[in-house]
Amino acid sequence: MYSTIIQELIERLQKGKVRFTFIKADGSLREAYGTKVLDLIPINQHPKGVKKPSDDVITFFDLEKNEWRSLKRNTNVNILVNPKYLFL
Repeated sequence: MYSTIIQELIERLQKGKVRFTFIKADGSLREAYGTKVLDLIPINQHPKGVKKPSDDVITFFDLEKNEWRSLKRNTNVNILVNPKYLFL
């Protein structure tokens, strides 16, 4: 079983855009802005076929780099919240 934050990240990526940080394989901190929603991804970047999801890796489309990226499920993740939405 993976952490609640990893499950939340996966759910948010499937619903829309998410800004989050994670620790890369080399130990450095990386901030990402990503999604898994095909309507938000350029058509030329859509997956070419169906692939079995990995149990060890989360894939997402990086909206700033315009490329597919991945991170290990056992990494440290923080989901960033836009402060302007905290007091609605």
